[in-house]
Amino acid sequence: MIPVDMAGTLLHALAAAALAAAVALPLGVALARLPAAGAATLATLLLAAGLVPLPGPGTLAADALALLPCVALPLGWGLRRIPAATLRIAASLAAPALVVRRIWLPLAAPWLLAGLGLGFARALAGAGLGWLAALLLAAAVWPLLRALAAQAR
Repeated sequence: MIPVDMAGTLLHALAAAALAAAVALPLGVALARLPAAGAATLATLLLAAGLVPLPGPGTLAADALALLPCVALPLGWGLRRIPAATLRIAASLAAPALVVRRIWLPLAAPWLLAGLGLGFARALAGAGLGWLAALLLAAAVWPLLRALAAQAR
C-alpha cells in the first residue's frame, strides 16, 4: 500500500506532466514546422522558461512550466524527423487537425512518450523521490539515446 503523502506526490507529478504535455503539443508542432533559426529561438525560450523561478513553487502551474522544456523539446525533435514529403501528402488530403492527430502524433509517439517520461521524472525529482525519478529518467531517455546513436552512424 502506498502512503497517502507519496500517493499525493505521485498524483501531483502526474498532473503537472499532463498539464505540461497539453501545452507542449502545440509547441512541439511549432518547433517542427519553424525554420531552424526560429526553432532554435523557441527552444532557447523554452529552456529559459524552465529556469525562471516562479512564485509559489509546488503549485501545479509552476511545476508544469518547469516541465515544459522536458516535454516539448523531445516532441519537437521527433516531429522534425518526419519526412517532409509525408507531411505534404497528408496535408493535401486532410484538415490540419486531422493530420496532426492521425499522422504527426503516431509517428512521433516515441518522442512524446520520452518527453512525458522526462517531465514526470523531473516532477518526481522535484518532489524528493529521486530514486524513482532516476529509474524513470533512464527508461525515458533510452529512445533519445538510440536515435542519437543511429544518427551518428
